[in-house]
Amino acid sequence: MKKILAAAICLTLCLLSASCSLKGSDATSPVTEESTSVAASLTTETQAEPTTEQTVEETVPEQSTQQTTTQTQPTTASSDIQISDLPTEFVFSSGAGGWDTTLTIRPDGTFDGIYHDSDYMQLYYSTFNGKLGQPKKTGEHTYLVKIEEFHVTNDQDKVFYDDSVEYIPSDPYGLENTNELILYAPGMPISDMPEDCQSWLMFYEKENSVLADGDYVLYNAQEGDAFIGLH
Repeated sequence: MKKILAAAICLTLCLLSASCSLKGSDATSPVTEESTSVAASLTTETQAEPTTEQTVEETVPEQSTQQTTTQTQPTTASSDIQISDLPTEFVFSSGAGGWDTTLTIRPDGTFDGIYHDSDYMQLYYSTFNGKLGQPKKTGEHTYLVKIEEFHVTNDQDKVFYDDSVEYIPSDPYGLENTNELILYAPGMPISDMPEDCQSWLMFYEKENSVLADGDYVLYNAQEGDAFIGLH
C-alpha cells in the first residue's frame, strides 16, 4: 500500500513539472516576437537614412553651380585714359645743352608751350598754345591724341634785343609738321617703341623694360620727337 501511494505521488509531481515547462516556453515567445519587431524597425530606419543623404547630395551641385556662375561674371572696369589723367607738364629735351620745349597741359586739354635754345648771345624761341583732344585707344598701352588747335603766339618775323641778347623767332621744336601725337601709357614695353622715340628716354636705364606707373610719353611720329611727362 505504501509503495502504491509513493508511485502515485511521483506521477503527480512529474505531471506538475511537465505543465510548468510548457507554461515557461509559452511565456518567452512574446519577447522573441517583440525583439524581432524592434530589430526590423531599426533596419527599416537605417535603410531609410541614405534617402536623406541622397537628397543633400542632390542639392550640393545646385549650390556649386550658382557659385561658379557668380565667379565667372565679367568685370566692367574701364582702361580708358583721359587728358585729365596725364601729367600737367611734358618736356622734350636731350638732357644736355640749353634747349627744351615744355608743354603745360590743363585738364580740359588746352595747353601752353615754349621752346628756347641758347647759343652764346643768341636765344632762339617760340611761344604757342592750343588744345588736345581726348586720347583714343589704339593698342594695349597706346593712344592717339589729336592736336585740335595750335597757334604760335610770338611774332615769327620780329627779332629783338634784351640785355645784349638777340632773340630770334623759331619753329616750335617738337610739334612741327603734325596734327596728332602718339601717347604711350604706363606698362608700354620700351622695346616696342620706335628707336628714335627710345633715344629721347634718357631717364630710363637699361634694366627698365616698360614705362613705370605715372610715366607717359607723347611722341611726334612725323619728326621722331618725344615729350616726357613729368610727375
